[in-house]
Amino acid sequence: MGRLNMRHTNKVGLAMLLSALLASHSSFATSCYEESPNYVLLGDKYYDLDNSKPLTADDKKRINVIVKNLAGNWKGTGSTFQCIGSELNPAVKNEPLILTAKLSTNSSNELHIDIEKYHVDEKFKSDEHPFYFGNANSYQSVSVTANKIVIEERLRHAIMQVKSNIGKKDQKNFNQFYEMLHSIEHGEKHFNYTLRKYINGRLAIEERWKLVRD
Repeated sequence: MGRLNMRHTNKVGLAMLLSALLASHSSFATSCYEESPNYVLLGDKYYDLDNSKPLTADDKKRINVIVKNLAGNWKGTGSTFQCIGSELNPAVKNEPLILTAKLSTNSSNELHIDIEKYHVDEKFKSDEHPFYFGNANSYQSVSVTANKIVIEERLRHAIMQVKSNIGKKDQKNFNQFYEMLHSIEHGEKHFNYTLRKYINGRLAIEERWKLVRD
C-alpha cells in the first residue's frame, strides 16, 4: 500500500509540474530573437574566436569535485521553445518534456549525461548524450561558483545552400555564427540545466531541465 501511495503522489507531482510548464510557455515569446548579452557587451569582438579563456587550476579542481557529486540517476521535467518565424513576427514552438537521465564521469573528469526525453505533445521519445569539460571540449569561457556553472561556446558553421534555376543548380556556402550558453545549477538532490542557443547573435532556441535524484 505504501508503494502505491508513493507512485500516486509522484504522478500527481509530475502532473502539477507539467501544468506549470504549460502555463509558463506564453512568456517565452518575449525572448525570441533577443540579442545575446555577450554580443551587446563585446560588439564586433563577439565574432572573434581567438579570445577564449582557459580554465584555471582552481576551476578544474572545483569542477572535478562537482561532476563526481552529480553522478547517479535523475528524473524530472523540462521544456523547449524555438523561434521559427521572422524577427518582426516570430512564431514560437513550445514543448513540455518528461526526462530521465544518468549522469556519470570518467578518468578525464568529463561529465556525461545520458538523457531520455519524452516529448509530451508529439508523444515520442528521443535520446541525447551530451558531455562537458574534459580535454575534448573547447569553451570561450567557464564561470564556476559554489552552486552554478556557466559555459559559453561560440563557433562558425558552414551551411550549403542549393538554388535551382531552370534545371541548373548553384551551390553557395555561407557561415552561421552560433553561441551556446549552458547554465548548470546543482545541489545534492537537484540539477537544473538551461541551454540558450543564439544564431548570429540572436536567441533562437532555449531548453530547460529541472531534475531531482531518482
